[in-house]
Amino acid sequence: MNQETFKSLKRDIACIVYCLCAPEPQDDSEAEFERFEEVCADHNHYEEKYGNEVIDQIRDLIHDIPNKVALVAKIREENS
Repeated sequence: MNQETFKSLKRDIACIVYCLCAPEPQDDSEAEFERFEEVCADHNHYEEKYGNEVIDQIRDLIHDIPNKVALVAKIREENS
């Protein structure tokens, strides 16, 4: 990844994480449908911009957060 793309990713990372973590529509309202459509459009934009592999790596990191938090808690508990 070149420096310019990396800088762009740093600016976009919060939005990418939001797209990957956004909840499914909560009801059948038009507002929820529009919100989720926007999330999907943004997600597609970032996949096109950075590639599926980068987005998948970010998704994997997000899904691994509970394991990392549990590991930190275990280490702290052992050191107490």
